[in-house]
Amino acid sequence: MNMHLTELGQRCGLLKIELVGSLKRIVGVDMLEIKLERRSTLREVLEKLPEDLKKIVFRSGRSISPDLLILINGVEFRSAGSGDMYVEDGDTIVIIPVIHGG
Repeated sequence: MNMHLTELGQRCGLLKIELVGSLKRIVGVDMLEIKLERRSTLREVLEKLPEDLKKIVFRSGRSISPDLLILINGVEFRSAGSGDMYVEDGDTIVIIPVIHGG
């Protein structure tokens, strides 16, 4: 099941966000599609997520949770830059919860 997150009147690129594990149960879908009207950073895209998911993705304001593995086209965003790196039309973002035990 997919959910489209769009802003009215936009003609823009499409980003896919795949959710893994408990995240898809929380939101109720396994993939989100987000349309943006302009070039956007990863952080800006993540801020458009449903509220329940944003509470998990962001910790301490705008800090992206270290408990998540976030891939952009298969590359973990922290190794490729930061939350301020740009994403483009056609990119796929995968959000994977990191399970800690002990």
